[in-house]
Amino acid sequence: MLGRKHKKPEDMFPKTLEDAASQVLESLSDVDKQSVRNTRFEELITLNGFWGMGIRNRFGLLGGNRALIESLPDEERWPEAISLRIIEIVWQKLKSTT
Repeated sequence: MLGRKHKKPEDMFPKTLEDAASQVLESLSDVDKQSVRNTRFEELITLNGFWGMGIRNRFGLLGGNRALIESLPDEERWPEAISLRIIEIVWQKLKSTT
């Protein structure tokens, strides 16, 4: 339609780690929430393979989400590091609600 504004995919990406973590939390089932809650902090890195890849793809962490990536210090701008940080925030939020 003429005149109708369409959002670009990058406009729909979360702009902060907190926003990304909140979106992940909203998408988790109760069973998944309990599973993450029961994971020890030291074991969260094991979730960064398959689940982290989904987070990286969903939130444009491989390059499309410049706002979120550039909001971080240079040494933290690796897609794997960002997805792990999102997983850690999700874990922290779930642990604080037990």
